[in-house]
Amino acid sequence: VAFSTFLAYRNRTATSFIANLGLLSGLTSGNSKLNLLDSKPIAHLLTEYEAIVVPVNSKYTELPQLVDDLTKNNVNISFVGGPSNGTDNYFLNKFLKIISVPRNKVTFQSTNSGYEVVKTLLSDKTKVGISANGDFVSGVNAGKLRVLGIASPTRLSWIKGKTLQSQNVDLVFGNWYGLMAPSYLSDNDFNNLLRAIEVLHNSKYWNKVLNDNYWSDDFLYPDDFKSKIVQETQEIKEMASQ
Repeated sequence: VAFSTFLAYRNRTATSFIANLGLLSGLTSGNSKLNLLDSKPIAHLLTEYEAIVVPVNSKYTELPQLVDDLTKNNVNISFVGGPSNGTDNYFLNKFLKIISVPRNKVTFQSTNSGYEVVKTLLSDKTKVGISANGDFVSGVNAGKLRVLGIASPTRLSWIKGKTLQSQNVDLVFGNWYGLMAPSYLSDNDFNNLLRAIEVLHNSKYWNKVLNDNYWSDDFLYPDDFKSKIVQETQEIKEMASQ
């Protein structure tokens, strides 16, 4: 609804829109008539890397145990994450594909938020949770949750947990956020807005905002950002058709 409203705006050059992977996944897998590239990508700003987490009293203490149950022991595992057509579901599909496990071999309980994912994990030790890593920081620090793996390229300073890559699962993945401009924005206005975003990105304030919110800096300029949207749109379509 927000994106369709944004596309309908006219002659409001101060208007911009924050898009994310969850929106792109929802639009694409839901066969929406809306297209994210009906607007102009300005800058890919940050990524919230996905994490695989279990309750501290889960039988799983490390990722290889979970992978073995999925690949060798034919154990039916119930994952809990966000909306069924959102980022967590997309991540689960990629994770299972890499370890060569058919999607129909697991169940996925969808929720509306990371808060609900954590709430479910704290009440059911058999569940495996998937969400942005920041959703789990408080639970991990309180000794109530355990990280099995994080889909970040390197370890994150604010949460204890190994990367997937360090555990032989070659996957870097997260929900990104980026700034979009109206399609009718002039080149001069577009370039001025991009320069303003560059100043923000290079500021100490922005670095503090990233750390305070458990976000990872992941800046991309317009052309690279657009290429990423095109690539991920195609990948989501392919997964939805399987």
